Amino acid sequence: MKQPILLIEDDQWLADSYLALLRSRGHEVTQLSTAYEAMEWIDANAPVLIVADILLGDHNTFTLFHELQSYPDTEGIPVIVCTTLGKDRLKQADLKSYGIVEVLDKATLTPDQLVLAVESHLPVERGLDR
Repeated sequence: MKQPILLIEDDQWLADSYLALLRSRGHEVTQLSTAYEAMEWIDANAPVLIVADILLGDHNTFTLFHELQSYPDTEGIPVIVCTTLGKDRLKQADLKSYGIVEVLDKATLTPDQLVLAVESHLPVERGLDR
C-alpha cells in the first residue's frame, strides 16, 4: 500500500516539478495550493508526510502546522518545509513544535535532495514494499 504524501505549494511550476519527481519514485502525492484546502484534505485522507511551502499567496502555513499539532491523529505527521525564507529567519520559530522535521532551501534544492528528505522521513512500512 502506498503512503499518501501531501504537497502544499502555490507555485504551479514548482508543484508540477515536485509531483513529477516524487511520482516517478513511486510515491502517491496530492498537491494543493492553500492551507485551507490542505486542512480539509488532511481531515479526509491522513497523509503520512507533508511537504509544504511556508508562504502561500498572502498567508503562511504556520497556522495549519499549529492546527495539526492540536489533534492526536495529526500531531505526528512530519512536515518538510521548502522555502525561500532563510534558515536564520526560521530559527526564531520553534520548528519542532510545528511538526517541522526538515527545512529545504528552494533556491538551492536539487531533485536528489528533495527525494532524500522525503524518503528519510516516511514511516517504515513493516512487511510491505513501497
